[in-house]
Amino acid sequence: MVVTSEQAVDTAKELHKTVRDDKEKIKGLGRVAPSVLKVYQAFLGHPIATPNKLGELSGLTPATVNKTLKHLERLGIVREVTAKRRNRLFSYVRYID
Repeated sequence: MVVTSEQAVDTAKELHKTVRDDKEKIKGLGRVAPSVLKVYQAFLGHPIATPNKLGELSGLTPATVNKTLKHLERLGIVREVTAKRRNRLFSYVRYID
């Protein structure tokens, strides 16, 4: 039981560091950072999501969500996992790993 507790604490620390590092990367984007952070926050609750779901959660328009996803992909934070033009699905890679 102690080992399991220690593993849980280690996992929580690692996730906290990942989130902190990712937010720093996003803040470096400049004026688009607030929108990207909204979508990123949505990913924290739903690490695998469609652009439509992210729009619902963030309150952003579909066009803005798609632009923010491009930024998040470029930063290596999320990855599109379906290779489709429609019904795309994105994954918050480091969170799931």
